[in-house]
Amino acid sequence: MQPHNLFSLLADRLLLHPNSFTVASYNVLFEILVERVSAATVEKRSSEITAEWKIENSAMIKVIATILRTITDNIHLYDIKLRFLDDLILLSSASRENRRIILQMSVWQDYLLGLAYVYPTSDLQTEVTNRVFELLRILLHHAIKYEYGGWRVWIDTLSILHGRVTREDYYRKINKMVENMKDNDENEPKTPVSSPVESGAQTPTDQNSVATPT
Repeated sequence: MQPHNLFSLLADRLLLHPNSFTVASYNVLFEILVERVSAATVEKRSSEITAEWKIENSAMIKVIATILRTITDNIHLYDIKLRFLDDLILLSSASRENRRIILQMSVWQDYLLGLAYVYPTSDLQTEVTNRVFELLRILLHHAIKYEYGGWRVWIDTLSILHGRVTREDYYRKINKMVENMKDNDENEPKTPVSSPVESGAQTPTDQNSVATPT
């Protein structure tokens, strides 16, 4: 099995139990990302990221981002998102090679922008979104300054960002239309429906009975 397929399978298996994904789980995946595996599973790493830390298995970025995008938001997930983005910012700031590795990933912008919120509704969502754009700033600055044809990275990023905002606006518009339709249905006066005459019931007639000819 190829490493890429193995990492994809890892994401699929972890998503079978989304509520079990914790900070300790994230730390294990991050250790695989940089190939600095520790003997114990811990909530907090004992060593800080330095220039010697290299991204060895870049596919793990997609795995972690996919998991964080798929799991329903909660207070613990926000903490993991912030930690993941902070780690990527530190890795990118510490090494030019790390920045180049991320930029060489296919549609890496989609993974990162998928963690951000187009219309954040809380301080934590705003904080996560700010971290995403801080990382984008570091990577795009490197692309335009050091990489040949780096301007294409800017074009691709703007295109993906525009698509993300447009899609979010479309979903919000559709949801608003559905809500308005439900409100109209609830406010619309209902026409009373007459009950049908039961089978065999006698209908009122005048007092003069009608003789049936024999």
